[in-house]
Amino acid sequence: NRARDNAEAKAVEMLAALQNGESEFETLATESGLEFARHDAIKRNSLVPDVTLVQEVFRLQAPAEGATVQTVLPTSNGFAVVELHSITQGVLEGEALLAKKQYERVIANSNSSQEATALMRQLRASAEVEVFEDRIK
Repeated sequence: NRARDNAEAKAVEMLAALQNGESEFETLATESGLEFARHDAIKRNSLVPDVTLVQEVFRLQAPAEGATVQTVLPTSNGFAVVELHSITQGVLEGEALLAKKQYERVIANSNSSQEATALMRQLRASAEVEVFEDRIK
């Protein structure tokens, strides 16, 4: 779709201008007639600013200490130029911690079952079976 391609090209152009130090983030957006927004402490399941954008931001690598990550990311209806300053590791408490431990147990049990099944297949494939017909009643 041409409109989407144009929007992405404009976002990439704005990112380049930002990275070259030609303009500040807010000024760049305002001069282009686009929305500028700052969002602090976004959670993984947040609906604001945009569900797709939040998912994409959480896929980014954490910026180095004192640095930022600047990139173009897709949104539900276009693209956004994003500047990520830092991340905060989540802390699991209560039911979330219990659920995590249960998931870990389920995964460990699944891995054990797969290993046992693979071992049995390997043993069956390499074993020689000898039947003594005279001893079967």
